[in-house]
Amino acid sequence: MADPNDKGGRAPQASDILEDAQSLAAKVAGTAQEKVRGLAGTAEEKARQLAEDKKREAAEQVESVARVIDSVAEQVERVVPPASEYVRGVSEQIHRVSETLRDRSVDEIMDDVRYYAQQRPGLVLGGCLLAGFGLARFLKASADRRSDARMRHHAATRERMPSGTHRQAGRPEYPSDVAVEGSSASARPAPSAGPASV
Repeated sequence: MADPNDKGGRAPQASDILEDAQSLAAKVAGTAQEKVRGLAGTAEEKARQLAEDKKREAAEQVESVARVIDSVAEQVERVVPPASEYVRGVSEQIHRVSETLRDRSVDEIMDDVRYYAQQRPGLVLGGCLLAGFGLARFLKASADRRSDARMRHHAATRERMPSGTHRQAGRPEYPSDVAVEGSSASARPAPSAGPASV
């Protein structure tokens, strides 16, 4: 009698095919999970590096603002000596912010922000509202400037066009403005109020 576990010489059974498919699926899933973990790790590392680069740039910009305020403090000291103390205080605060940005990691800064937001939620909410209001005003002003620039460009372009190619005063701009020759605007038919009765 033949051994049922002996696979040599007989056709593969459905259970053998199922086991092979399950084994292959497990290997593919394991490989896919490893790839996803690797990609996620790479993406996280790139995001951290980008955040560190931006943090360093922000620290440099804050430091340059502090240097400008230092020079303002020197000028204020010559003109109004008592006021220079306040300007120097502002400058010192800005220098501390720059040092904090430069010396601490992004994770530490985010933890500090979270802690501050938990301790003073009203102040943070008010700051966000003010920042949103300021951003809205900035965006509106930018849109207005772009619109004004577009209108000036359009007007300048029309002035440079050869005579006769742009709309002349008194001449209709749109076809709907053109009246049938010999008729006046009052002679135009009124729009119908509904279906015509028979």
